[in-house]
Amino acid sequence: MTNHRSLLFIVILSLWLLTGACGTLNLAVEGAGDEADQATAPSATPTSLPSAVETPSAGSSSEDSSGSATTLQRFEELGISLEVPNDLHVTKEPVVNLDDPSRLDAYLFYIQNYGGNEGPGVDYFQMYGHLQYGLPPESWEDFSLVQNNTTEYAYINPIEINGARGFEGQFSGTRNRFIYLFYLDGRVLTIAVADPTPENKVLADEIIQTFQLLPLGLSDASGVVPVVDPGGAFTVLLPEDWSYSFNPTAGIRLAELEASSPGAAMRVDDVNGPHSNIYYQSGVFMSLVVLEDDSATLEPPMATIENRQTVYFNGVEGSDYTFVEPSTVEGTLREVRVYHAGRSYLLRFGFADDANQDDLDRIIRSLTLGE
Repeated sequence: MTNHRSLLFIVILSLWLLTGACGTLNLAVEGAGDEADQATAPSATPTSLPSAVETPSAGSSSEDSSGSATTLQRFEELGISLEVPNDLHVTKEPVVNLDDPSRLDAYLFYIQNYGGNEGPGVDYFQMYGHLQYGLPPESWEDFSLVQNNTTEYAYINPIEINGARGFEGQFSGTRNRFIYLFYLDGRVLTIAVADPTPENKVLADEIIQTFQLLPLGLSDASGVVPVVDPGGAFTVLLPEDWSYSFNPTAGIRLAELEASSPGAAMRVDDVNGPHSNIYYQSGVFMSLVVLEDDSATLEPPMATIENRQTVYFNGVEGSDYTFVEPSTVEGTLREVRVYHAGRSYLLRFGFADDANQDDLDRIIRSLTLGE
């Protein structure tokens, strides 16, 4: 069911912060830098935004090509990182859904040469990033067609940085911001730069060249096929050479998908005791189950957990566990648990040592939850 209040808020927020439009996914970009023009702090935002996190310097430091000290800034909800010079201020503003605090409606960030309690000076620098969740996904081909056939830009060029595809360009007209657009699994992260001076473009390019996709973040998806649950419970992208099938469901079990990689093999030995011995000998076995309960809020039962990390699906937070069970004699288990709108999503992998971990990461990144 559509969250009318959240949609209304996002429309208002987008109109307030942004004024241009770049296709279905890039709703409003040209207005980036409005806050700087108005000499106001970028965190002056409606109550749906939590307190902004501003970090002049934090995390691991290094040096860029010019010898300046930089800090690795991780934007977990976006699934990216950037190396930012230590003399710049970084503000991160996740926009929380008004009715469901576990869900994000959008994510904003600012990288600028003035703090939140200061106004921009004459020679100000600001990079403004924006990604909006809840929009219909769009293919790379359709997105590219829009960018290459609009009169909004003075110029627009394709770019690819560390595996992330997109465009860089500059708006035409009086509000001629520089712009970077990155295509992330059917959504667009927009980063605009003001003031549009040659010096600011050089600095922005240096930062953009450090753009990295985090493990389990959003990314480009090619060589995959969309698999849509017949009941609308989820959509997931599987490698095009995998086999899959839907299983019948009843009761609280709303959906169930099984899949496996080519050549996947496992052995199950029945032994005296509470469980069988399971050997994942090659490849990957996967299941995706949707339950009408809250089991996803708990850890996997009987698990010896080796690693746990937070993941996000359309702005909804989940947990990714790597573990073994008493029955696991050979191989490893991995399970993502997400609870949303009264449903538990359990995405489970049993895999051998030879399994392609990139395939698992991409499947996890691609999971789209039903409404």
